[in-house]
Amino acid sequence: MKTLLPFYFLLKNLFAGCHQEIKYSGFERDHEHRIERVANLDERVLECSGMAYANGLLWTLGDSGTEPVLYGLDSMGSCVKTITHPSLQNKDWEELAVDQKRHRFFIGDIGNNLNKRKDLKIFVVDSNRQVTVVPIAYALQEDFPPNEKLRNYDCEAMVYAHDSLILFSKNRGIPLVSWYSLSTDQEQKKLLPVRQLFMKGMVTAAAYHGASGQLVLLAYGKLYWFKVENQDVVHAKPWLIKKIPFYGQTEAICFDEEGNLHMSSEKGKHWKITEK
Repeated sequence: MKTLLPFYFLLKNLFAGCHQEIKYSGFERDHEHRIERVANLDERVLECSGMAYANGLLWTLGDSGTEPVLYGLDSMGSCVKTITHPSLQNKDWEELAVDQKRHRFFIGDIGNNLNKRKDLKIFVVDSNRQVTVVPIAYALQEDFPPNEKLRNYDCEAMVYAHDSLILFSKNRGIPLVSWYSLSTDQEQKKLLPVRQLFMKGMVTAAAYHGASGQLVLLAYGKLYWFKVENQDVVHAKPWLIKKIPFYGQTEAICFDEEGNLHMSSEKGKHWKITEK
């Protein structure tokens, strides 16, 4: 959803330091990774807001107001495959996750900048390209919208891990990011926080790499790394925090099969983040 709010918070977070998250949440400053510009995304991808790696391709989608299409991109950012379905509608697509084992995509129509939506949903696209719609709602939300200081009912970050989806809130009120975990085999989802963590950045995307035990959250101007032990994503330990230069509105990250992290902006610029 497009308002002036994201730009305001983008500027606010660009000038915010990392010392409070280091002090209160246990992060360490990252000196281990470098960011390299590698490509531009295909011009058909408008306002890239989510990304996942599957079957040798980077799959991505557009934000609110764009076509309800998944785009499969090669290493140069060119579109070589698309997925469409009559049941797919894009009110405010914000994230894309993938179940590699069962070849399922999870599309998060979960953008809720104003905290007043009552039609949040996740589209599940299975291996036969059939679509299931899963409505979700925040169990603790009573007002639509709530008081400005309580507007923490927005998510733009989601990962799939071990038959569950983990969602991370994008807060405009108190700087406590709520983590929500839900099983993928239920029909209706009432979201209750399973964890809260002090993070001043507004989280816009997430990526999980099971083989290396890494969870990464992207916020305006920052990247946060977590260590995942025993496949327990919900209790991942804060690890590294990195301030990133102004790259525009970056709202999509994912890991490739080699464990490299990819990041894209809404304007189609694409970077790879690797160990030094």
